[in-house]
Amino acid sequence: MMIAAAPVRDAGGEVLAALVFIIDPAAFKRIIYIARMGESGETYVFDANGTMVSRSRFEPQLRSLGLLPADTSISSTFNVEIRDPGGDLTRGFVPTASRRGQPLTRMAVEATEGNSGVDVHGYRDYRGVEVVGAWMWLPGLQIGIATEVDESQAFGRLKALRRMFWVLILLSVVGSLGLFVYTSVIARLRRTVETAQRLGQYRLKKKIGEGGMGKVYLAKHAMLRRPTAIKLIRSDESEGQHIARFEREVQMTSSLTHPNTISIYDYGVTPEGVFYYAMELLRGYDLGQVVAESGPLPEARVIHTLRQACGSLSEAHALGLIHRDIKPANIMLCEQGGVFDFVKVLDFGLVRHVEQSESVALTQAESITGTPLYLSPEQIVSPDKLDERSDIYALGAVGYYLLTGEPVFTGYTPLEVCSQHISTQPESPSSRSGRQITPDLEALILKCLAKDRDDRPASAEALMQSLEACADAPKWKAADARAWWAARAVSEGGDLDLSPRIGRTDPSRLSGSADPTLEVDLDDRSLGRT
Repeated sequence: MMIAAAPVRDAGGEVLAALVFIIDPAAFKRIIYIARMGESGETYVFDANGTMVSRSRFEPQLRSLGLLPADTSISSTFNVEIRDPGGDLTRGFVPTASRRGQPLTRMAVEATEGNSGVDVHGYRDYRGVEVVGAWMWLPGLQIGIATEVDESQAFGRLKALRRMFWVLILLSVVGSLGLFVYTSVIARLRRTVETAQRLGQYRLKKKIGEGGMGKVYLAKHAMLRRPTAIKLIRSDESEGQHIARFEREVQMTSSLTHPNTISIYDYGVTPEGVFYYAMELLRGYDLGQVVAESGPLPEARVIHTLRQACGSLSEAHALGLIHRDIKPANIMLCEQGGVFDFVKVLDFGLVRHVEQSESVALTQAESITGTPLYLSPEQIVSPDKLDERSDIYALGAVGYYLLTGEPVFTGYTPLEVCSQHISTQPESPSSRSGRQITPDLEALILKCLAKDRDDRPASAEALMQSLEACADAPKWKAADARAWWAARAVSEGGDLDLSPRIGRTDPSRLSGSADPTLEVDLDDRSLGRT
């Protein structure tokens, strides 16, 4: 029971009676319980002797600690004294003094002396647990009321904030170190770039292209002031036999003088071991771009383009050189000296001499070198035994693409595409495109795509003559080319690309190939289907 009594006095102050109020303990208990915070906070009432006169929320724990009898009928009310055991009983501390010999807790001492206060620094409660709390002594009732919560819970978020603060400091230190390292690396790279900006007599201006094997920069000759394209071979390619291979390719390409072949001016190796070569800078678009943006080309323009490419290949074949990677991305339509639709054959990077034996070849004999969509059957079956008619097949495949806007064969894997090159007869360009292609040009393209190389035109010169004999050959005029270029310049704001298309993606290629120059092992490489 909870009872509050007030005296009833007469005029002289003598007590005549008492007015007694019986208070529902459950209501008082609810008030105490409402003031509890979280999982460890409790609010309790105690008397002037430091004895708890409300119920503790920790009764099961107090029984396990020996502060209450095991008999559950005995509650903590009037049976727990607010004494400091000297250590945390919940962590196994064993006091040296009996309960009666232990002092009141710091809070209980302050309160029973009539003081109210707050302690956020921490003190031990009657279980010996470090808590923070606030208390008030009610002298009229001769009781105190305290609210306490475990320090670990009270400052848990603050500790988390402190941890986060220290983590941020650590991250700041690491970031500072990273920034220092980054700055050092940037400084070193800047020095490397500054060194690389001058390659012999050439000064690099800006990057204009990038592929799997290297980067292409706009450069200018220091003395001649001639705009030039410089290709830097990727560092992991600039080693050992790769250097020998690149030197051989550049030397072979530089021996070609046909106007439809890109000119090589110079080559070398930087002090850091990066191989580079300088070539003429072209203004134009590769055939993949042209078809992707304009669609299939008129027959007369296809003849005009292929005939010029034949001129380039004719000279190379006469010197015993096979290109091995003829494809739309390696043939550009340029503006040169006021002449539009001037063809340049690029990237003789896979060129090989006809008489080169397998023992001296610098590319893997077991791999297929080239781009699967434009490989000749013999390039797949016996890549070490090629002649110029392999380039004729690839040029026929390019012509097919120009007429139809699609490659001759497509597939989900290189093996599927290569298998079709070997055994499947191509669909006629007229059937593929849905429009009638002039019979003489269609027959010539299909002849170039013959499986047996003996059935193809015997040489690039012979193919060029056959193209010139086609009925539509004279129909593509200089005015037509100029009109197309003028329309293109207007659509682009009058700006032309200034780079040979090394490393640009050809829309006719199977997706997934990382570079226009592709060496594919049929057992472990695959490309997506267009």
